[in-house]
Amino acid sequence: MRTQDPKQDNSQDQNQNFTTENQQPPFMENPDNKFQSLKTLNDMLVKEAKKRREQVESLMKAKEALESELALSSNEKSKLETEFGKISDGKVSLDIKNGLFYVFIEAQMAEMGGFVDGLVREKNEKENEKEVKELR
Repeated sequence: MRTQDPKQDNSQDQNQNFTTENQQPPFMENPDNKFQSLKTLNDMLVKEAKKRREQVESLMKAKEALESELALSSNEKSKLETEFGKISDGKVSLDIKNGLFYVFIEAQMAEMGGFVDGLVREKNEKENEKEVKELR
């Protein structure tokens, strides 16, 4: 196990960093190679930036199209809700009319039933009278 003063460790690290910084790879020693490498890197970065800008532009267009479609759908939904409200009101009105008509028909049938009952009674009475006369 090493037990050294932390200041000594730090100075050794600095010395090591200094030596590695001064030791450049062989291809970087040549300024033309370094320039070419930087130029290639720059071209790659420019292409990547262009690609990202195109992606952002495409996404923005898609977002605008979706927002437009959403607005149209919202407008259509509002119209359908209004129409549904009118239809619902019409259905309620129709249900009320049907109920009233049913009550009216029921009353008419009861009245006609009473009338028919009266006619049947009258007929039966006449038949009974006729039978009584025949029996006499």
